[in-house]
This record gives sequence, C-alpha cells and structure tokens, in this order.
Amino acid sequence: QTAAESVPEGEGPGSIAEGGGAAAPERDGPALVGLSHMVGAADRTVRPGIVHRLDKGTSGVMVVAKSDAAHFHLARQFAERVSQRTYLALLWGVPGLRQGKVTANIGRDPNDRLRMAVVPDDKGKHAVTTYRVLEVLDGGHASLVQFKLQTGRTHQIRVHAAHLGHPVVGDDAYEGGVAPRTRGGAPVPAHQQ
Repeated sequence: QTAAESVPEGEGPGSIAEGGGAAAPERDGPALVGLSHMVGAADRTVRPGIVHRLDKGTSGVMVVAKSDAAHFHLARQFAERVSQRTYLALLWGVPGLRQGKVTANIGRDPNDRLRMAVVPDDKGKHAVTTYRVLEVLDGGHASLVQFKLQTGRTHQIRVHAAHLGHPVVGDDAYEGGVAPRTRGGAPVPAHQQ
C-alpha cells in the first residue's frame, strides 16, 4: 500500500494525493485515523470527510474536507458538477473517433455481480463520459486518453472504455480478452488529474 502525500491546501479544505494501488480510506478504518492527523484533527470529534472516491489502483488527488461544513459544500459541488474530474488512462488500441462522448447507462453485470457493465436504457444509472485521445502509442497498439466525467458511476471510465472496444491497459476485470496479458496485480494505469 502506498503512503498518502499532502498537497498544499491554501485557505480551504485540504486534499490527499493517492499514489495508486491503495483503496480509498474506509469510513472508520485506520487510514482515516491517519488522515485525521494529517489534516490537524487533534481529537476524534473533528474528523475529515472523504468527499469522493477513486477506484482501487487509480492514482490522483483525493479531496478531504476538514469540517462538516466544508464536507457539505464540497459534496454539493461534486453532485452539481461544479468541480471537474479529469483522468488520464492508457487504453489498448485507439478509439475510432479521436474525441467523443459515451452516453450509456451503467449497472451490475447480469453475468458477474462483482463487475459493472453497460446496460439497457431502462436499467442501471445514466452515465456520460467525454474523452480525447492525447497520444497514439506503439504504432496504434495503445493510446493515452483524457477522460472527463459528467456523472460519477462505479468503474465508469473502465466500463465506458471497454464499451468503446478499447479497455484500460492492465484492467483484468474489463479487458475481456482484448489485450495481451499484463503482469498480474499491477495497478490499473488510470490517474485523476
């Protein structure tokens, strides 16, 4: 598990940078106790609040509120899409359109309840992801793609990338046999900016 690093916080709430491979802290787990010390909460009555989540294996900045009021306002900004979440991911192959939008509902995979999948419009939850190919790599065998979430569904980028036919490199859950085998247990190469 990687250690969290502090990110300069300015006047407002603090944030934590996850290096990838570590899951987001559990509500009452030891990582949250560690966050309490990092954000200056001397006693357990003042607790940081996790404002959003990152998939296990995704690196990036984790926003942590230092007070209940800050948590309320930050969570509202995420819910109202005032704050923008941008991700970079390495995909197998290159999407046919160099930029586009995927609008496809996401729900539990009917064949594997541990996975999510694109489901019919009358099922699952509405999900919208925009993407832009930043770089074509290895003669088109892979590409570096920027994703922006307009909704926040579980495994949204991973599911939508697989739906495009270009799954995230190293994502054993959603590669679906499209890609050559990668080293087992490696973090999914996705990063929240």
